[in-house]
Amino acid sequence: MLTANRRDLKTKVGQIFLTHQKDKNFTSIYEEALSKQGQTLELFAVIDIGDTIADLNRAERSDYEKFAQNLIVAFKKAYIQAVQIDQNSFEKALATANSAVARFAQKNKAHWYNKLNAVVAALYKNQFSLSATGNAQGYLNRGKELSLLSEGLAENPARLIKIFSNYSSGRLANRDRVIISTNQLFNYLSLPRLREFLAEDTLEETCQEIISAVKDIKTTGFAAFIFDVLSPSGQAASASLAAAEAVYVPGGGTRQKTAEVIMSVLLAVLKYIWQIAKMAGTFVFNLVRRGRYTSRGQKKLLFAVIGIVAALLLGSIIYGYAKKNSAKKQVEATSAIAQIEEKLNEAEATLIYNDENRIAELLAEIEKFLPQVKNQSDRQKLSDRWTALKNKVSKQVIIDNPTVLTQFPNVPGELIHSPGGFVGLNRSSGTLAFYDFTSGETRQILQNESPGNIIAGAYIGGDLGFVLLTRDGSFATLNTRDNTITRLAPPSLESTVAGGVAMLATLGDGQLARIYALDKTSGQIWRLRVGDSNIDRGEGWLKTADPALSQSVGMAVDGNIYVQYPDATERYFNGLKQVAFKLGVIIPPLRKAGKIYTAANYQFLYVLDSENKRILLFDKQGGLQQQLVSEKFRDLSDIYVDEPNKIIYALSGSELLQISLK
Repeated sequence: MLTANRRDLKTKVGQIFLTHQKDKNFTSIYEEALSKQGQTLELFAVIDIGDTIADLNRAERSDYEKFAQNLIVAFKKAYIQAVQIDQNSFEKALATANSAVARFAQKNKAHWYNKLNAVVAALYKNQFSLSATGNAQGYLNRGKELSLLSEGLAENPARLIKIFSNYSSGRLANRDRVIISTNQLFNYLSLPRLREFLAEDTLEETCQEIISAVKDIKTTGFAAFIFDVLSPSGQAASASLAAAEAVYVPGGGTRQKTAEVIMSVLLAVLKYIWQIAKMAGTFVFNLVRRGRYTSRGQKKLLFAVIGIVAALLLGSIIYGYAKKNSAKKQVEATSAIAQIEEKLNEAEATLIYNDENRIAELLAEIEKFLPQVKNQSDRQKLSDRWTALKNKVSKQVIIDNPTVLTQFPNVPGELIHSPGGFVGLNRSSGTLAFYDFTSGETRQILQNESPGNIIAGAYIGGDLGFVLLTRDGSFATLNTRDNTITRLAPPSLESTVAGGVAMLATLGDGQLARIYALDKTSGQIWRLRVGDSNIDRGEGWLKTADPALSQSVGMAVDGNIYVQYPDATERYFNGLKQVAFKLGVIIPPLRKAGKIYTAANYQFLYVLDSENKRILLFDKQGGLQQQLVSEKFRDLSDIYVDEPNKIIYALSGSELLQISLK
């Protein structure tokens, strides 16, 4: 029924996917074009479950969606992992899909599998393969003849262990039109009417006619693909619907760069010169062998010929070198493309299993190979696939215009949050400024305090409110209303210890609060208990001092303590490092991270990365959830998060930014 065609054809794909809230069936549709061995592989799936459901509830729909995803992932995975595509590839993909369907049905007690109607298909190098189960069908329209491709493929009843039991395969010809659909469409369209629609001149008209015929039916979902198969000289490239095109054909392409054209001409000329050189060399050899060069004129002629031969010989050497170099570059370019495609395919397959570490490795390897692809068109297509994968893993969210709440006069590096506003502390100068939530005003405070005496601060609440750690190891309370501080006695830390404290973090508030002080000099985290009107002396919280703390850049507490380093986050519990904890894949990777923030009962960790103008959100197992990226994040130095209200406050240079999370 399907015929051979030596030329690679192109497809122009149209889809019909109509769903409604009151559908009595579940429908799903899938189409994707992949690059394999320099050619385009197109995969299709149309799925329908049930036709007697009174009201498709949310739980059932979720089960059906998971099933459809399992089926499609298994079918796609088989092709992605295949070393090469051959006549057995479709059968192997069906076996993989059958195994996935059986496992899912048994695990989830899918009593509805006998209501499954599905068709899966693949098109590669004009070879079209199709399998169907239930009442799903595939038709080929060639000329004026409409043929059923799925006849006899589905078993009745279907077996759970082998949903797709048979398949048909053959080659498509130019101007073929194929339709794959579940039987729902044919319940409302007769074959004569379908023939009329398929006879339309354009695919757009065919799809529109079918949609118009069934769009008023509000209790049934429809899913179908219709595609035209055209020669490369046809009109497929101008499709307004999805068009599939080959990503790369080794040695293909109709345009060459100017340099390549010049090289081709030069090589042809040198090859011609070499032929002349060989002829001249033969002439000189015969002349010398016969000894016919006694006269002065003959000697001059001989020397002239020898010179010509030498010049031609040199030209031939240059020609040989140029030819070898050109061939080498061609091999390198082809090899680079093949390696990139292989790694892209592996990364796409790995994405199915959410192995983001391996995907990151592959993306880094691909990035190194991309510059070796000299053809701009090929490089752009490969780069687009690389970028699409990178975006899936990086989880970037662009923050276009974060709100600027205020600009601090002292360019602080630390934020201290309270219900009434923020204190901005510049540790280098020991100066403070206060932003008042109520008035929206910002003013510098404690201008008469000794510069550099205040080295850290926190908000405790209760009777103490703001507390500031001074260089001699004592704390003082800050009253932002009357711009005064009251020193607490005795000192809570030794002065030698206080000098090494880089940051404070708190857990709890009021009299139940605990203050944690990270001491980079001694490699210790000191815990300080809060009393009615004082702060007790610090006690070492870490079981063993950790010299690595000297490289830390941030600390956050939620019961665990998270210590941030430029390129990693460490988690400590009960004074011991949790070795198993580490951050997931980050693209681009962390190199110069800044502060970290979280709180008890918060869902995420928030990490600053000013170098890449982003705020990273991780779950507390270390998995990357989002990257908030903004041009405004160029000088990030500290952060406070109101997670219940989905608001982030970030200090960028002297500006206090407010970012609303969705």
